[in-house]
Amino acid sequence: MQTVHIIRHKVLVEGLSVQQVAQDLGLSRTTVYKYLKESTPGRVEATLRCHPVLDTVSSRIDALLAEWQSGRPPSSA
Repeated sequence: MQTVHIIRHKVLVEGLSVQQVAQDLGLSRTTVYKYLKESTPGRVEATLRCHPVLDTVSSRIDALLAEWQSGRPPSSA
């Protein structure tokens, strides 16, 4: 992610204001401040989400798909 390096260079080396860099790059000032705190770009790994609704209805979805594939009209729930 080169954006962090660009932001840090513009503010710390070129002496531009945070507001000017944010306007030039189309970012919020909050984002610019956040990137200034980082010395190197980092990657945040996403955590797996659980799907409680899908777990609850997955058997019904499977049954409906099986009925649809066989050409039978769906039964009522």
